[in-house]
Amino acid sequence: MVVIRRAVLEDSRAIAEVHVKSWQETYIGILDQNFLDNLKVESREKIWLEALNSKKEIEPVFAAETDEGQIVGFSSFGPERTKRFGADGELYAIYLLEKHQGNQVGTKLFLAGVKELSKAGFSTVLVWVLADNKSRQFYEKFYPEKANEEEITIAGTKCVEIAFVWRDIKGLINSLEKSIH
Repeated sequence: MVVIRRAVLEDSRAIAEVHVKSWQETYIGILDQNFLDNLKVESREKIWLEALNSKKEIEPVFAAETDEGQIVGFSSFGPERTKRFGADGELYAIYLLEKHQGNQVGTKLFLAGVKELSKAGFSTVLVWVLADNKSRQFYEKFYPEKANEEEITIAGTKCVEIAFVWRDIKGLINSLEKSIH
């Protein structure tokens, strides 16, 4: 059993470990292997220490934790950063260890953050996903609008990134809840 809860500062290391491991699992064959092999938990931990220490209520982070207390996934949300697509909320990151995928843990992580955004007054949600990321299908099953596509470079590799937007946060919440039950 995996429970979804609000992440706390003490989760920084575990979230950083999931962040690195999930990048290594998710982006194999998409990003440079040497780059993936050399990702460091310590550098990600600094990012998560800062994020979890910021106390910004409108930038919630959620952790997926097993009964044994192991964090196996996380999600991070907040205000949409580009102001280019008419969305006010954004899913910044959602990562889940491969062996825990397919059990609705990702959906629950997504739902927790979207509900929090809705409570804070956000009405739309945007997410960026690499076109070659197989997890892209996770988002597509909830029928987002494709808002943009642009080329970016990550560690020397050119990638296409897609912006998906859900224009009705309440409708997205309903879709996520229905897919869990």
